[in-house]
Amino acid sequence: MLEKDLEQRIQNILDKVFGPNQSEVKANVTLNLLKMVQSQKGAGQQTRTKQDTPLGETNFILPGVPEPKNVAKEKDPGKEEKQQAEREKAQTQVSFKIKVSNREVIVFYNQKLQHKEPEARKAVVSITQLNDNELKFIPGQFFSSFSTFWEDLVRDPKNFLYAALLFLFLLLLLWLFIPLTNFFQNYIRAMKEKGGIEVKMESTTEDESMGKEGLTPEEIAAGAGSAEGRKEGDEAMVKKYVPFEYINEDNLKRLLGVFRKEPPQVIALVLSYLKPELVRQIYAELPPEIQTKVASETGSLRQATEEQVRVVDDNIRAKIDFLVGGVDNLIRILDEVDYKIRDNILEYLQNHRPQLYETVRSSLLLFDDVLAFPDPAVQLVIRELKTDQLAHALKKASPEMLNKFLSNMSQGGAALLKEEMEYGRAITDEQVEQEKQNILNTVRKMEEDGRIHVRDKKKISIFDSEDATSPLTPSMPEDDLALGRRGAPAADAPFAEARTGGGAAAAGASDYLAYGSQLYSESKFEEAIPYFQYAVEQDPSHAEALQLLGHSYYGLGMIPEALRCYDALLALTPEDEEMRRWVEQLKISAGV
Repeated sequence: MLEKDLEQRIQNILDKVFGPNQSEVKANVTLNLLKMVQSQKGAGQQTRTKQDTPLGETNFILPGVPEPKNVAKEKDPGKEEKQQAEREKAQTQVSFKIKVSNREVIVFYNQKLQHKEPEARKAVVSITQLNDNELKFIPGQFFSSFSTFWEDLVRDPKNFLYAALLFLFLLLLLWLFIPLTNFFQNYIRAMKEKGGIEVKMESTTEDESMGKEGLTPEEIAAGAGSAEGRKEGDEAMVKKYVPFEYINEDNLKRLLGVFRKEPPQVIALVLSYLKPELVRQIYAELPPEIQTKVASETGSLRQATEEQVRVVDDNIRAKIDFLVGGVDNLIRILDEVDYKIRDNILEYLQNHRPQLYETVRSSLLLFDDVLAFPDPAVQLVIRELKTDQLAHALKKASPEMLNKFLSNMSQGGAALLKEEMEYGRAITDEQVEQEKQNILNTVRKMEEDGRIHVRDKKKISIFDSEDATSPLTPSMPEDDLALGRRGAPAADAPFAEARTGGGAAAAGASDYLAYGSQLYSESKFEEAIPYFQYAVEQDPSHAEALQLLGHSYYGLGMIPEALRCYDALLALTPEDEEMRRWVEQLKISAGV
């Protein structure tokens, strides 16, 4: 309280001398407690004054060691001692007095008012009776308030110069910021209106003539060539080669068909470049024995060159685009064709290809399958159908099929169905089959929605498809046959005539090449080599036969024989730089 009172009094004095908000006072007051004891003994009186320690402090007998307090229980005084103490207490008077032992006042004030310090010091000392050593003035920087801003500005003329410079700087920022803001707003608006459409600006004939004025034709051609080079370089930097980027959800089934004839190393290479969701679907379709092999190859670290990856990429791309057939395609077709065609195909498969028939039949939903449906499912299907629709479908049904529906209907519904079947209008066999197909479509829709469960669907994998019984061998025109005959070596003419009947050697070579290609696609390299050798003997300039013969040797690990075929192929096609790089890489890896 004394400190606050002292600070307030001094602050009032300083505000009158320095002005408001131009100074700040901090006071520190130290108090001591005086204990005065007056005792009277005999005829005289003695006064004893004891200086205690400052308030709130503890006595110490050594530095850091406080004076111990007696907590032991004192001995109870006797009767005489109590009387003696009462007499001494009556003769002794104790009083306390608080004394200010030290005062210190620090004044912080604006250094711009330093010339008023003597006046302020004199005023404070005269009123508060402080000594000079108890009063300390410290000048410093004070931020002026809004009320004293103009006073400070007038007090120092240099402030006008600073204010003018600040004002000019603000005008410069404003002059720059407004056009820049308008530019960015117009730019953003133009980009939105552009909508991703590329606008190519072409110079007019006049501009071209003006730009080329003074240049020789050689300089103009050199400039155009450098511009084309820069353009090609920019396109090469923008488009980076990404293997197998053409594989997506649409051709995933065909990719699995290609994998049927590919080794696990190739499958692992392809999967390493695909998206995780595609890899998950492919692993789900692979047979268990292939899954383990592919996973083992994936876990093995292998260094591959870009040329090797490109060869595999091109091979997969060429195969995936032209893969046809498959059990799933056959099932889809049978679901869409006319019932007569479907029955004819199923009958043929049952008699000639029973294994394929069993696979297809387990995935097809026919009207006769209703007999195996559980009764609750049949009841739900009946609720979705109209009476006349069901009556038409059961027009020529067997007694077992008719009883299947009647037993799952109420008496009233069964009576209406019998009445409709007996007295309804006559319909053709095509209309009966159409109503059956409509009922099956309803069953499929309810099955997809999860409302009924009528069969255990067997998942048809592309690996369940059987291989084709014969390769694709397109017929060759007579001109091509003649060209093939001209390309056949003369030394082999009698052998060719004995096999093909004179001039049909090229046609026979083409057939052997086609059949060898089929064996090669099945990874039967050893069996395919004789067919390719025969095709090369018939036409040594046949690049495809040479290439497949080399690939077959390579697949069997016969690297020298494969390199001989590749060298002959490069001699025929010297412009094939990609093949040349691959052969050079193979020679390096084989140490040739």
